[in-house]
Amino acid sequence: MLSIASLRESFIEDGYVKISLADFMPALDLIVKEVGTDTGQDKWQKYDSVLKLSCNKYILLLLESLYNRTPFPFQTLNFLKGPHFGVHSDEWHFGTMPAGLMCGVWVAFEDVTIDNGPLYYYRGSHRLPPIFPAEVGLTLSTDNKAWAENVSKYSEYLDKKLQALELTKDIFLCKKGEAIIWASNLIHGSIVAKENTTRLSQVTHYFFDGCAYYTPGNSNMSDIKHRRPFEMREAANSKNLFSFA
Repeated sequence: MLSIASLRESFIEDGYVKISLADFMPALDLIVKEVGTDTGQDKWQKYDSVLKLSCNKYILLLLESLYNRTPFPFQTLNFLKGPHFGVHSDEWHFGTMPAGLMCGVWVAFEDVTIDNGPLYYYRGSHRLPPIFPAEVGLTLSTDNKAWAENVSKYSEYLDKKLQALELTKDIFLCKKGEAIIWASNLIHGSIVAKENTTRLSQVTHYFFDGCAYYTPGNSNMSDIKHRRPFEMREAANSKNLFSFA
């Protein structure tokens, strides 16, 4: 296990660090048992096991050490299969003022190989300037269909931009219980999974205290889409789910 200082140095340089949550296997197995095929966004609202992992004090203390701020979870995504996400950074969806005070923690509930839809990421890409809708030439809209189209255009724009840059593309192949923490502006995606495979996993998105929170991909300087992302933390506090278990 690397020291906190070494993890922080790697995180600042690369935009991500890999960690092991092998000590929490029973918690991971409980999520798989309880959630089953009922995967998707914000299953913490239905399953305390999902919320409890997101509030694991080991993860929270590690994030606090990396950012020197107090983190809190605000969204979960649980996966049965490896989804094919286009290239993106979370900064497009989850912005802060001051910038960059958001991260993701993705945890493998089974071994991940090249066949079942592993994540990939571009090392050091978190240091690139964030992309905003005006750069892509997008028209802001609150319509869900228009938002989805804008996300697709953003991903295509980013993919073309990456082709001109000499960045290392890493693929995260891992064992059950391994996890990756990535910075908000780290560019990443997932490889298409083969048929009849699963990629059981959970990602939790975290903000940090002392910020304004908004959606950059649907904002401009005269129309900022603010967020109030505290519901998840409030639920965990009410159920006393912050623990090292």
